[in-house]
Amino acid sequence: MVGEPAAIEINGFLWAESSIRHLAEHGVSPADVEHVRAHGPLVYRTKPGEFRYATHALVGRDGQDRSLIVFISEDPDRGLWRVHTAYRARLAHELLEREGRI
Repeated sequence: MVGEPAAIEINGFLWAESSIRHLAEHGVSPADVEHVRAHGPLVYRTKPGEFRYATHALVGRDGQDRSLIVFISEDPDRGLWRVHTAYRARLAHELLEREGRI
């Protein structure tokens, strides 16, 4: 699901209505994703061939203290990142524990 750690700069997200609806299906809001971004998430490349669009994954805690994984890809024309999906995941919790974040 996640590959090697990566260093990227995230100046903001592009929010499509379809992505917001998709997040809601997982019980996640844009505010939850923004909270993860604002609090120094772990960043990984996605494994080649596993995701159609997402190139990176953010792993962090939201404002409700849930461990989330957020899948994103860069929009180079705008310098922002598109959010494709996000959800609670045991993997996110395990990665955060391994890195001493929780």
